[in-house]
Amino acid sequence: MTTLNTAADKHNVTGKRSNAIGRALLIRRINHLLAKMGRALNTSSLVRSK
Repeated sequence: MTTLNTAADKHNVTGKRSNAIGRALLIRRINHLLAKMGRALNTSSLVRSK
């Protein structure tokens, strides 16, 4: 029984860790997209001002 409990605990920990990693990657991807959009908006406004 103890082995099953430790295995479940380990699985729970890895699940939480992978979930956190997935969230971090998602946030990074969103930030990257926002940066791209911001750059595009900046360049278009610069072109318009000229």
